[in-house]
Order: sequence, then C-alpha cells, then structure tokens
Amino acid sequence: MMLVKIDRMRNWLRLPSMLRNNRGLTLTEMVAAFAVSTILIGLAAIAIITFYTKFRELSYFAELQQLAFDAVETVKYGYPIRDQDEYIFLGVSNAKSITLDALSGGWGAFSGVTVIPDRSAPGHSNDYVRYFWDRNSKSLRVQGLYGIRYFEDQFFPKRGDDKIEVTYFNLTSPTGAANPRVVKLEMKAEIRVSEDKVREVSYTTTIALGR
Repeated sequence: MMLVKIDRMRNWLRLPSMLRNNRGLTLTEMVAAFAVSTILIGLAAIAIITFYTKFRELSYFAELQQLAFDAVETVKYGYPIRDQDEYIFLGVSNAKSITLDALSGGWGAFSGVTVIPDRSAPGHSNDYVRYFWDRNSKSLRVQGLYGIRYFEDQFFPKRGDDKIEVTYFNLTSPTGAANPRVVKLEMKAEIRVSEDKVREVSYTTTIALGR
C-alpha cells in the first residue's frame, strides 16, 4: 500500500513538468509558418496567372485563325447581300468575271478584286462587288452595288476590334491577266495577345471562277 502511495506522489510531482512541455507555438515558429504559407500562396498565384495568360493568348490566336479563315471564305464565296427575304452571295468563285485592282506603288501586287456577277436580270445591269485591303485601317472591306442598293462594310476585322490587323493582302494572276479566271490570294493578319506580344496567321489559296 505504501509503494502505491509513493508512485502516486511521484506522478503528481511530475505533472507540472509535463504541463510545461505541452506549450504552444513560439513567435519564431509562427513567423516561419507565416513565411512558408506566404511563399506557397505566392507560387500558387503565379501559376494561376501564368495559366490564365497562356489560355488567353491561345484563345485570341484561335479567334484570329477562325476570323481570318472566314474572311478568305468571304472573298471566295461572297459577302451576304440581303435581297428581300433571302441573302445573295457574290464572290470570286461564283463571278461571271473579275478584275484585279492594282495596289498603288506595288508592282505585280493587287489590293483588291472587283467581282462582276451575272447582270442579265432586269435592274441589275450595273451590279458589282469589290473586296479590297484598306492599308490605313489595316482591314478588309467590301463595297458594291446590287440593283439600286449601294453597300459597304468592314468585314475583317469587325469595326471596333482593335486587337486584329491585316498586315498583308495580295491577289495575283498566274497568267498575268488583269481579268483572270484564276487568282492566287495571300493574306497575313496578326492579333495582339498581350501588351508586348502579337501572334500572326497567314493564308494562301487559289480561287477559280466557277463559270
């Protein structure tokens, strides 16, 4: 019985030492933990910003590719012209004849093409559509006359889109004729994906008149 009491007494005397060992974090440990957490948060933020930046650049580049392709298709197949309840498309591929419009100051290069459609319908004897590169605004434009309706538009890039510029647009005739049956179209366009970076696409295609 006496031994049991002695052991209990020893355990009771040892209790304050155990309590002293179960202390909280020191100021140094808290500062170190805060520093490590700050570094980890910073690294995570950098990773997120880098991912977002790359994603935005890829999105802009994909947008440029699609819009540039659509612009080439517009020259090839036609800009939509509303005619009552339907749309008429007058492009190079469905033209009756075409005329290349010379680029001022350029030899063998042309800034645009004038499409002459079938003019046999009454009231359409003066119809035409012209696709050309406006070097001042660095855009592709269209103007024309369908019946008594004159129209013009900037179709690539759309008005107000200041991220995209058409830097090169060239139409040539393989035979050298001013009104050929086949033309080679070359186009380059670029988009600003960030303050100091641009991405470029280029298209080259041959278009033959379908008639």
